[in-house]
Amino acid sequence: MAMYSAALAEQVGALPFWKRALVAYTLTDQSFGVAINRYLQEPRRSPAWKVTYYFGVSVPVCGPCSTPRSRSSADRLPLRPDGREWRA
Repeated sequence: MAMYSAALAEQVGALPFWKRALVAYTLTDQSFGVAINRYLQEPRRSPAWKVTYYFGVSVPVCGPCSTPRSRSSADRLPLRPDGREWRA
């Protein structure tokens, strides 16, 4: 992770601490690989664009839909528009 952080620091180091902290919290192999590849293809983009892109690629990996749910939390999910339950 230290190597990933060092590579990303060059790209988003000028951003506020809270944004860098969110990047560090969501850092995974997949999100790093996709984001750094794009950053190297488009080096002139702003740090704000880069962090927005990073969150766009990290949400599918780290977002709420990617975490396993227990049956108790699945019970609290809203019903589908047609009134039936969601099934996996």
